Amino acid sequence: MTESPEERAAVEQLLAESDALRGWLARLDAAPVAAPDAVRDRVRRDYQNRLDQITAGLRAHGDVIGAKLRDDRREHADLLARATAARESLAEAELRHAVGEYDRERYESERTRHTSDIETYDLGLAAAAERIARLDEVFALVEGTPRSPAVDA
Repeated sequence: MTESPEERAAVEQLLAESDALRGWLARLDAAPVAAPDAVRDRVRRDYQNRLDQITAGLRAHGDVIGAKLRDDRREHADLLARATAARESLAEAELRHAVGEYDRERYESERTRHTSDIETYDLGLAAAAERIARLDEVFALVEGTPRSPAVDA
């Protein structure tokens, strides 16, 4: 099934709401407000009920979440391959400079280019890994399956 941009937007909205509710639940007991336990429990139930409703909404979009997760994993693998190639190209330039094939100017040009590429790929890898971890957690929740190992950036 091909998901529409509207479906992806709906999933992103549900994910944002889920993230907010999870954060509020995590901070609820540490909140410095002197509220009675009954009030804290009422707020906790409210947050949990809302989170349960959002989780049900996410279940309805399990195929969209799965597709986004697959896309992000493919992007991560592609960026990892590109980063590895850039690191190898940098190492090659260092070696060619060390043996005298590349003069200082050529080496610096190669080093600057490959270092910039590596930084760009590393930023993309970190972003993709973060999205994968988040979607993996949500997908496991909506599908009722155990989480797979996290992707290292």
